[in-house]
Amino acid sequence: MSKVSFAKRIENRVKTFEKRVEDTLRDVAGKVHETVVMRTPIDTGRARANWQLTLNSAPDDPIAEDFVFTVERFQREFDTLYSLGARKEARELKQDFKKYNANNALFRGRDVLKGFKRQDTIYITNNVHYILKLNAGSSRQAPAGFIQMGILSATSFVKNVKLFDDTVGE
Repeated sequence: MSKVSFAKRIENRVKTFEKRVEDTLRDVAGKVHETVVMRTPIDTGRARANWQLTLNSAPDDPIAEDFVFTVERFQREFDTLYSLGARKEARELKQDFKKYNANNALFRGRDVLKGFKRQDTIYITNNVHYILKLNAGSSRQAPAGFIQMGILSATSFVKNVKLFDDTVGE
């Protein structure tokens, strides 16, 4: 077993610490994003679809309607499929409707986090004009403060994160 110099051991520990901090920040942001997306009540689908995770600047606008699978859009597609006799496909579409906007928002967020570096600032935003009203309890589907509860829930695992490892660099 070769002896590693004290300076090299410290250097290895710092690199490991920095990597773990970066990984933890990425994991926390991903979990917070996922939690607020999944806890957002659904009426039209716009609020859930509009959770955006970005790096270094917050978006000013909601997600373009092309990326939102609204109730109205769902109903049009469902009616079309059903009228064409594609009843099985219409039933499958109905089952997938509530998942679509969440999965789309989560996919976008995960994709952004792939490029995250420790020096970046992570923003998790929702720019629909009624998100604060929803968070105040206007929907029976989610309690008032669902965003804050989601953040607390998602970040609770941080207390178990181990940033130092005594064996690194030995």
